[in-house]
Amino acid sequence: MLQVEAEHGDITEVDVDAIVVNLFEGVRDPGGATGAVDGALDGAIADVIGSGDFTGELGSSTLLYAGDDLAATRVLVVGLGDRDDVDLDAVRRAAGTTVDALGGTEVDEAATIVHGGGIGGLSPRASARAIAMGAISKAYRFHRKTNGDEGPDLQRLAVVERSEDKLAAVRQGLAAGRTVANAQAVTRDIASFSGEEAAPAAIAGTIEAAAEDTGLDCTVWGPEEIAEQRMGGVQAVSRGSEREPRFVQLEWAPGEADRTVCLVGKGVTFDTGGISLKRSSGMDEMRYDKHGAASVVGTLLAAAELELDTRVIGLTPFVENMPSGSAIKPGDVIKMRNGSTVDVINTDAEGRLILADALDLARERDPDATVDLATLTGSVSVALGTQAAGLFGNDDELVAELETAAQATSERVWRLPLFDEYEQQLDEGAVGDLQNVGGRNAGASVAGKFLEHFAPEDGWAHLDIAGVAWNDDKPYLNPDYTPKGATGVGVRLLVDWLEDP
Repeated sequence: MLQVEAEHGDITEVDVDAIVVNLFEGVRDPGGATGAVDGALDGAIADVIGSGDFTGELGSSTLLYAGDDLAATRVLVVGLGDRDDVDLDAVRRAAGTTVDALGGTEVDEAATIVHGGGIGGLSPRASARAIAMGAISKAYRFHRKTNGDEGPDLQRLAVVERSEDKLAAVRQGLAAGRTVANAQAVTRDIASFSGEEAAPAAIAGTIEAAAEDTGLDCTVWGPEEIAEQRMGGVQAVSRGSEREPRFVQLEWAPGEADRTVCLVGKGVTFDTGGISLKRSSGMDEMRYDKHGAASVVGTLLAAAELELDTRVIGLTPFVENMPSGSAIKPGDVIKMRNGSTVDVINTDAEGRLILADALDLARERDPDATVDLATLTGSVSVALGTQAAGLFGNDDELVAELETAAQATSERVWRLPLFDEYEQQLDEGAVGDLQNVGGRNAGASVAGKFLEHFAPEDGWAHLDIAGVAWNDDKPYLNPDYTPKGATGVGVRLLVDWLEDP
């Protein structure tokens, strides 16, 4: 993994393969550190600007070769966009652009200034955190290649701060950024494991090992404990698979917690749709149907590493949804943990069944807030595309807090309704108390309404991340620092929310 570390010094004197400076869009005469480097290059940066070949547009870059007046052999100039619009996401994007632009070159070690400081007005600590997040995120790769292609060549990125007074803040920011980015990488790994690799028992073992390394409490329930807990939804979905279910509980419990939060994540290790079989096209991507649970795991790991003051409980059921002679069938009626009975109309609406049992357990824990994450519906992608997660909830204050965290981390959310009328779509024609689907209309909201039956009566929010959990060939939010595959969505957002309730 890319190493991102602080270094005290002058960017013009750092002896590395490449140094990185920035430019705001529309600036014709570079100033600050960029101006100092331009002077050492005899105005080469200004010449490129004057030619119109580089404008400072966010996400753009230009690579120059240095002369004898710089210790480095190359200079990369990255665009920060409009000065009035610069924010932490612009810094993350600039860091991601750096990794991308230097990939495929002979650069093993680079050094960058702290983007967004000075006239950008961002704090050194926040900017450094954003640099670490953006760079490590862009450098992430999940692969099983045998041709030696292991991703970007860049091995180390030094973040150079000239002011000794600001150096401690830069170091603190980088440490926090590395923690969150590394936790997000674990999330991506778990979400990316193939169906062959990702038996529920194997995933539980991976999580146990990570928890032990981090100091998290970890409890794993197997089939017997799941049955004792009356988790009818988990049992029903797992029936069609030879691979038995697991229910993983993680907990970060600081000495003096200021509040208790439950995070619940859907963990379908591979989803064929069951008897209501999916189309073959795109089914290979159903490895990421465990991304909600993976995001919960990553968030707990970061909470422990950052030693947050909040007690955080993670509840993650893991099942495999397969068709077989023992599989749950349309028309079956199952009894859930809270005693409700559910008509199974479509076995491909399995995520809400396992989440329902986990949410009922969360209700028993009596937390101050509960947030669940799930790749729950295709409907949310129809509504919001790949640009935002659907946000639902029964607590306006909690929803507002999550919206604020989403804005700060550029993990966009958009609130969708839970109108009482959606209840009718779950009641019509039901033999049991409710159906697991309610027709095509308002599918994401109806799914949220289903979950509301099992969630805490207040202090609950639901994030449907189906549209933003996997980055393929569609335009995806944050492309400058999000590689293809599992996106790790939810980790930055939830950590920010837990840090600043």
